[in-house]
Amino acid sequence: MKGSASEGRALIRSPTPRSGGFSLLELLVVISVMLVIFGLIGSSFARKDSRRQAVMTSAEELAATFRRARAMAVDRKATFAVVFNIQNDPDSSGRVLNNRSGGHWYRILRPPSTGDQNTIDNIPDFPTSIFGPYTVCDYKANVTSCWMDDTHVLPARKVRFLSLTDMDWGDFTGQDWQSYGRRPGAGGSQTFPRPWFGWWDGATKRLYPWGGYDPAIAPSGFYFWGNANAPSGYYNIQGVRDPIAPTVCRNTCDRYLDHWVVCNTNPPRNPEGVGTDLLYANGSPRPLLNADWRDASLLFLSDGSVRWGGWLPARHLRDYSGPNQRGVPERCNAQPGGFGGPNHHTKTEASNFDQDSGGWFITLAPDADTDKDTFETAKDALDSLMPMVRVFVSKFGEVRVIPVSRTPKFAGTAPFPTTANWYNTGSNVQREFGMDRVVDRSVSASDGTGLGRVVGAPITDFITPDMLAKRQVWMR
Repeated sequence: MKGSASEGRALIRSPTPRSGGFSLLELLVVISVMLVIFGLIGSSFARKDSRRQAVMTSAEELAATFRRARAMAVDRKATFAVVFNIQNDPDSSGRVLNNRSGGHWYRILRPPSTGDQNTIDNIPDFPTSIFGPYTVCDYKANVTSCWMDDTHVLPARKVRFLSLTDMDWGDFTGQDWQSYGRRPGAGGSQTFPRPWFGWWDGATKRLYPWGGYDPAIAPSGFYFWGNANAPSGYYNIQGVRDPIAPTVCRNTCDRYLDHWVVCNTNPPRNPEGVGTDLLYANGSPRPLLNADWRDASLLFLSDGSVRWGGWLPARHLRDYSGPNQRGVPERCNAQPGGFGGPNHHTKTEASNFDQDSGGWFITLAPDADTDKDTFETAKDALDSLMPMVRVFVSKFGEVRVIPVSRTPKFAGTAPFPTTANWYNTGSNVQREFGMDRVVDRSVSASDGTGLGRVVGAPITDFITPDMLAKRQVWMR
């Protein structure tokens, strides 16, 4: 009996065996965790979709503006332009293009109503003679008087211009690179050239974007200072360059221009007009590309065709010699160019592959939340730029919106060049990129025109991490 009682007590104390299932409480906990995870995944997809939609919407609006400008040009038998402005957050470094302050915008420019003779294709430009605007300030006034309609501002903190051309070459020591064999980086850095999608340097882990400004890299950000020892009578500016390089996107001093005497064949400086025109003020925002100076634009002509509107025409000099200099050479490489600026394929800080692609590309991307420019991998760097959308305008006025893919489309060709260091040899660039054409290596004219068999084509609608790391912009 005692044994039976003891066994009974032991039986009562034994735990109840589990059935192997989950309790209601445990099921609720699991479901709650899964909902949180799905919520995070869903919000991530929603954010990516929102970014993609914002960029696409801005690209469609830009495309519509291009079509409208072309339609007005054809209808009114006159030339209209679409002009671009890129102003980084004034207190940002500028090493990464950003639209956090809403400084990325574009606007339609109409012909002058007064028939001003200082035009190119009926659009305000620097004069070829002494008549007309005499300083950049006058030129700016001529441009701003021709603005049409409202300004189209890309949504601040959402969308930015990633690039306005196919390549950012930086400065190149004042030589025509087509003729002399350009060695990018001769201005003090091997970070050039920078394709429209930029360059991720595997050694430093740094992303060098198109147009990025760094005070440690003199030619960067379209802010080359020019010649510090230029003769005093050669530039119509007080002092040749700012005393210090800006560390943020603000001007570092007051810049005044001398005003010229009107209607003299060889105008002397006007004593009463010396240093009277304020070009920009100390501490004021410094645009990377200034629409008021028509730094970058596309021209829509009356026959429906399209032309590039020159590159930094208010900054490049008209001529090397004489007292008739009108540009602001401390903001460019000081290449001469005549009416409309220098040849933008061979002599400017940025250029297009329009002779091969048949037109021009404007690239948009999500805005940069911070100035972060270092990434562990090329894929991480590319993720920070996507999704990209490019708006293409052909020479005949066709406009297309092209989402940039991550899927390569070489179709029997290979990406070129093979390594990022390929650009460090100037003869490579002269031989392979003469007049924006990759030509047969065995055929190169002595004048650098790149005569030869056309090989390959520029890459326009896709980007891979490997392309970003090797600066590959061509298929061949």
